[in-house]
Amino acid sequence: EIVDLVAKAEPEIVITKEMEVPASALEKFPSTVKLLCEAGTGYNNIPIELARSKGIDVVNIPTYSTESVAHMVITYIMSFGAAIFDQARMLHNNDRRNFTVFQHPIHEIHGKTLGMIGGSGTIGT
Repeated sequence: EIVDLVAKAEPEIVITKEMEVPASALEKFPSTVKLLCEAGTGYNNIPIELARSKGIDVVNIPTYSTESVAHMVITYIMSFGAAIFDQARMLHNNDRRNFTVFQHPIHEIHGKTLGMIGGSGTIGT
């Protein structure tokens, strides 16, 4: 499908968003294509070496959703500390026992150390 669209339009720039661009499709791109832009952080969906061999530059947006991901991580930390997911599951199952005797421990996050495994990248810095 992407091959048909690109072949018909003969664009200079192709923008994708987490869409697989297989080598078989990229090989059929017309010579008008000079830039392939992934509207996200990763390149794993684009055969970069093949693109470069065809004279197509490949770029991404390394800061895409950085703040949103960091926000979600903090939200998860707070939710896990207060057993929010367990309590939401109980409510969904109409189990109201937790509201008279608290069955899930709350873990204080104050004074705790957060360990980072792997690189922190743009989001963790």
